[in-house]
Amino acid sequence: MFKILSYLLLIFLSAQCFAQIEDSRPLITTVGTAIVYAAPDQIVFSYELSETKDNASAARAALTEESKKVLNILASHKISSKHIQTKFMNIDIVYPDRRGNLIGPRKIMASQIVEVCVIDMNRYEGLVDALIESGVETIQGPLFRNTNIKNYKDKARVKAIVAAKQKAIIYAEALNQSIGNAYTIEENFMPQRNNNQGGYISSVENLGASADDDWSFAAGQLKVSASVIVSFHLMDR
Repeated sequence: MFKILSYLLLIFLSAQCFAQIEDSRPLITTVGTAIVYAAPDQIVFSYELSETKDNASAARAALTEESKKVLNILASHKISSKHIQTKFMNIDIVYPDRRGNLIGPRKIMASQIVEVCVIDMNRYEGLVDALIESGVETIQGPLFRNTNIKNYKDKARVKAIVAAKQKAIIYAEALNQSIGNAYTIEENFMPQRNNNQGGYISSVENLGASADDDWSFAAGQLKVSASVIVSFHLMDR
């Protein structure tokens, strides 16, 4: 029994020594960055409706009627109900005095903000025109999104790893050395403007490329970036 325990202890100590040798080997650490581009395949925008009446019931009823009219316009432009989402609803007290003083009869304003996802991007301009003509005064957007953004993000990560390795090779060769296997890999989260992609977070921004002949706005491309920090073993030749 004592021999078995001694043998196991020897194996454990040998493994610890090997790990220490591995950890003591010199490293070279580089940062790799990459960018890939994705054409947007959806457009997201939002519109706001509001109605002001003498009481809350009348304001809500008027807003409901106005909302139904707008929803009919969306349906006529082939926008599915699953691509329409109410983001915000509110009822406010409105006073004649902008400072909020109780002067004169108060009013009640009911309002809502609705987000719309346009799958067929060619319908966007005609839809916005129809909404404006119907009396919608506030339209925010557009935001562009790509439904396969995760795949583009993965491609950017792979390119970033390759860039980090190529940089490490250049540095090592300048020292008349070479690199071994990767020791650590860490994703480097860079601060960047976020386009939101209409409801979920992603590292995407609109580049505003040139527009097609039939469009009066530029859909552009989405820039998908990735950055990694990689440490390689530094080897003697």
